[in-house]
Amino acid sequence: MNNIPIKSKKTFQIWIVISICLTISLIKYGKELEREQYYNKAKATKKLGWTITFVVLLCIYITEKTIINTEERRLINSMIIFAGTFSYLYFLAQNNEL
Repeated sequence: MNNIPIKSKKTFQIWIVISICLTISLIKYGKELEREQYYNKAKATKKLGWTITFVVLLCIYITEKTIINTEERRLINSMIIFAGTFSYLYFLAQNNEL
């Protein structure tokens, strides 16, 4: 018996790659914010937080419009939220703000 609620494994694999790329790019963006000439810790944290929020909401909107299967959509949305949360917590941990 197959308990995987995914109808299209190719779509799921594409979103896994997107989530991993999203995590890596947001971590790199956080490191770029630290390297800015006029680095302000509080401002960089807010800027990264809002950027992550916007990108995650955009990705969730895309999945809501393109993926029909509810279980698959929830799983992909959870991966996207995890990618954003992990990136933000990584940035906070690197700046000793946790």
